[in-house]
Parts: sequence; structure tokens; C-alpha cells
Amino acid sequence: MIKNNNQIDQFLNEVNNKIRLSDFIGQFVSLNEKGNSHVGKCPFHNENTPSFNVNNDKSLFYCFGCKTGGNILNFISKYKNLQFKEAVDFVSKYSGISFHFDEKKRKTNREEQLILSILNESNIFFQQQLRRDAFALKYIRSRDIDDEVVNTFNIGFAPDHNTLLRYLESKGYSLEEVKKTDLLIKNKKDEFFGRFSKRITFPIYNFENKIIGFGGRTLQNSKIKYINSQENIVFKKSHMLFGLYQNIDIIRSTKEVLLVEGYMDVIKMYCSDIKNVVSSLGTTLSETQIKKMWNFSDVPFVCFDGDEAGITASKKIAEKILKFLIPGKSLKFIEIPDSNDPDSYLEKNKKNDFLKLKNNAKELSQIIWEIIENSIEVNTPEFLAVIDDKINKMIEKIENP
Repeated sequence: MIKNNNQIDQFLNEVNNKIRLSDFIGQFVSLNEKGNSHVGKCPFHNENTPSFNVNNDKSLFYCFGCKTGGNILNFISKYKNLQFKEAVDFVSKYSGISFHFDEKKRKTNREEQLILSILNESNIFFQQQLRRDAFALKYIRSRDIDDEVVNTFNIGFAPDHNTLLRYLESKGYSLEEVKKTDLLIKNKKDEFFGRFSKRITFPIYNFENKIIGFGGRTLQNSKIKYINSQENIVFKKSHMLFGLYQNIDIIRSTKEVLLVEGYMDVIKMYCSDIKNVVSSLGTTLSETQIKKMWNFSDVPFVCFDGDEAGITASKKIAEKILKFLIPGKSLKFIEIPDSNDPDSYLEKNKKNDFLKLKNNAKELSQIIWEIIENSIEVNTPEFLAVIDDKINKMIEKIENP
């Protein structure tokens, strides 16, 4: 529960007087009126019989199955995996009731809104440019990405930064304001140039469905094939899951999530009609990303590249997840053969072939056992005795009693 605070209590009273909790939660959960309450299936755990209860008179919700409950802020914090201040901002915008923590926060909010506005306008521009640049469009077509997928993922193309600046200036943004974003970066001569110039762009959405950064894929002979936006006040890489914005409806209906490494893996799997896929924007996985996936699925699938780097990354995630394990939550691991990644595998094989790999996914316990087993060099009694010690060390990582 979010702890009491006079300022927050006053804000909640105003919100509860203005809106019904069932109307707010009803955006995310299908509710049916039952007496003085509204009842539905809990969004925080899988259940067949509805046990999720919303009481408008008390402005509280409670699940009799998983024992989760609280007020409107508790709900949206858990549902969208938001920090406390992010939850307050979300409810404030929904209700139209303003709330400011302090003057410094007001200033930060204004800067955040400016950056978000510039990024959104830039994305519109990038989408326009993709359709005007024959070379960029040819690359997209060479990857068998059709217009429906381009529109779904808002794929674009960033030309040179001067063209972008002229466009943004025509929309009322100054050079100094654009510099607050990471669309421009400095070189060694202290000159600004475009971070994403001459790259295919993939907008990255936060859990409130706002563009907070971009990924870029080079079309030139750059040593760096893919780049991300740099972290700033709106973009926190460890808080994002690329593809969740586009695939969230399928993920909710199937209660399945597949985690892959990159943008193109998500997009090419979407092209193959596998539409419950997200990317962690790299091979690491944060606590926020783990818990966000667990909000939608008890046992998400990890499907990293089949090369040595991908296999190593999967094992690191298997060990990392131990700390956060709770009853009923885990991971499974899909192994891609022949050093393929999901993208290249689906170029050579069909959807059903991939689903067979998924059906044969390894349990977390199997991966952990392989890590331990492979660390034993000689199959002799004295070396086998080390296994007990390694198992105990693995178990110690699990924080949940």
C-alpha cells in the first residue's frame, strides 16, 4: 500500500469525488456489476472464477485470490509497473485534477513534456521521410516488411539533421529546445550532428504509450549497426519493453510473452504472425522488465540468439531471475538452433517450426542445472561433491522464503 500523506490524501479525495473507481479500472479489466460492487477476473494472476472486486463507495479494490488490493494509485502502479510519482501523474492526467510535488518537479514536468512533444513530432517526420526515400524503403521491402507492419510499428527514416531541424523549427521548436533531446549529439569538434541520421528509426514507447526514444538501424557501412537513444529524464532503458505497445492486446488475451533481443526480432516475428513478443533492448533484463512481464504472464519465454553470446545471455538471465522468484512465477527458455536469431530462423522456417521450438522450451530449473553441471570439469566423486555447494549457492540467491 502507498503510505498516507496529507497532500496525497487530499488529492485522492478529490479524485474519488470526481470519478468512479470502477470506471477507471474498467479501462483495463472487464467488470460486471454485482450488488454494491463490480467484479471481474484479476489482472494480476491467472484465474477462471472472477475474484477481483471493486467497491465504488470505499474507492478500493481487492482480489480474494491473490490478496492484492488498495486504492486507485495502488492499482495503476501495479498494473502499469509505475513508480509512485508516475502513478500520481497518470491519475492526475486521467482525472484532470492537477498535482505537483514541488516547484522543482513542476520545472522537470515542463521539460519532460517538451522532450516528449519534440520526439512525437520527430516520429511523424521520420515516418514521412521513409516514404520519400527510395533507398530506405528498398531496405524495408528487402526485409519483407509490408505497409501494415510499417504503420503498426511507426517505422521511419531519419535524414540528415539539418533537414530534421528545419522541420522542427517549422513546428515552433528552437535549436536550444531540440538540444534537450538526444536527437542531436556533439562530436569532438563540439559540433552538433544527428544521432539517428541515415538510419531506419523505431520509436520506443513507455508504459503510458508515449514515445520516449528511438532505436536506429544503419543503412550505411557503420561499425555500429543498431543504436538506442541515450538515457535522460524521459528514457530509462531498463524500464522499457519494445513491442509491448503494439502487441499488448494479444499478450493480454493469450497471457503469453516472448522476450527477444532486438527490434527486428520483434518486427519479423510479428510479420510471421507471432504477435506476443517484446524486446528488452539488449541482452540484459532488469527487475522492472521482469515484473512487467510477470504482470501479463506467469511464465514468459526467453528467446535470445542461438550463438554463444545469446546462450551466455540466457544463462545470465536464468541466474539473475532467482533473486526475484515468487511462487507461481518463472521463465522458460527457447533454444534457436544453428546460431540463428529469431529473425533469421523465421526467414528459413515457418511459424509452426518456431512453435515446435517453443513447445520444447527448457524450464528454468533445467538451465540452472546445466550451468552447475557444466561447471564441473571431472566426473569424479570429489568433484561431484562440489555440486551440493553450487546448488546451495544458487538457492541462496532466491530472496522469497
